[in-house]
Amino acid sequence: MTPPTDYDVVGVGFGPSNLSLACAIQEWNENADSPRRLRALFLESGSRFGWYPDLLLPAAKCQVVYAKDLATTRDPRSRFSFLNHLHLRGRLHEFFDVGDPVPTRQEFHSYFEWAAAEVAPMVSYGSRALAVTPVRDAGTGRADALTVRVADGSGERTVSTRTVVAAIGGSPVLPPSVTARPGGRVFHAGEFLSAFRRHCPDPGGAYTVAVVGSGQSAADIVLYLLSEYPGVRVEWLTRSYALRAVDANPFVNAFFRPGTIDVFHALPEDARTRLNNEFYSTGYGIVDPGTLQELHRFTYQEGLHGRSRLAQRPLTEVTSAAEEGGSVRLGLRDEDGTESLACDVAVMATGYVRTTSGELFAPLADLVKRDDRGELRLRRDYSVDGLDDAAQVYLQGFAARSHGIGDEALSNVATRAGEILRALVAGAPGG
Repeated sequence: MTPPTDYDVVGVGFGPSNLSLACAIQEWNENADSPRRLRALFLESGSRFGWYPDLLLPAAKCQVVYAKDLATTRDPRSRFSFLNHLHLRGRLHEFFDVGDPVPTRQEFHSYFEWAAAEVAPMVSYGSRALAVTPVRDAGTGRADALTVRVADGSGERTVSTRTVVAAIGGSPVLPPSVTARPGGRVFHAGEFLSAFRRHCPDPGGAYTVAVVGSGQSAADIVLYLLSEYPGVRVEWLTRSYALRAVDANPFVNAFFRPGTIDVFHALPEDARTRLNNEFYSTGYGIVDPGTLQELHRFTYQEGLHGRSRLAQRPLTEVTSAAEEGGSVRLGLRDEDGTESLACDVAVMATGYVRTTSGELFAPLADLVKRDDRGELRLRRDYSVDGLDDAAQVYLQGFAARSHGIGDEALSNVATRAGEILRALVAGAPGG
């Protein structure tokens, strides 16, 4: 018999993926009979909801159309849709008049904050999950429940649950030869606004900023600096020769549909790897065509007046970074050899890495199955392979190898949340 638990599901992390799941659970509970409602708790280490707040730049846009929101692809009638958010704010017609189906990151963040407020009773902010541990039946050894050890402002506590859904995002990646100290002048793009304003406080200051990377975040940062800081000079360092535009034609987008995930998951490992490599450039190291056009237009207009505040350095690798008083010196290597570059700050727009090899799931080591890289293996429904008893763990955003690289994209969150909700309901008492 399954032991009683505090919750049916505990979510670890509260970014867009688990926010989407919370919205789905909320709507389920609003329509379900009392015995079938899900008792849910979401743990978020931050003090409030935030979706890369240091990258909420004025002109930065999402890389999805508005209908790829928290709910629409799960249920087009959902009250948690982006369009309903606009309707409630009296901005629906104004949004349509803009004529662009891709919203800004600032507006989508406002939408996320609204949805997070709607499900706030489920969320415990300032709470960090430390470890997920199986609760075993004394007779059979079955893992019939899980406990989650949680650290918060009052110390540590433990909650029990049938299911854990982890959506903990990625960790910042820096070039191999670069380290960044807390509060330093070398920092990841995820800290951009706070760190840049801390070290370059004068809006008219003659600062030199090095930006490393060739993807959307790097391009957004470069455009922001050139547009908002008239005295700034940008040194843009990329390993690639040229910036590449995202390929979003309908035939490419078909790769990210739910039906394709079914096919992809059933393929042999080598075929999945080959497909992911083929479609890698649809989501990584690419830039929205509109952003590229705006960058070119801006620099072209400056050239008409004899100005050139952007220096592009293609085929360039950062080999070292050292802070020297109030500046940074970067070691560079390109086709012509090596040199050094002095700048006021260095922004590393070099992406994130996602791993399940940390301490959170270590107590499950003898139950779960891992792949050849030591990462948790997932079934088609996003549950962790090897947990065959009543207790289950689901992962959001960690299934690129098994479900395709679209798993890490914002466009997938609502559909995936619907699939996980169905699994949760099927396993709930009375489900």
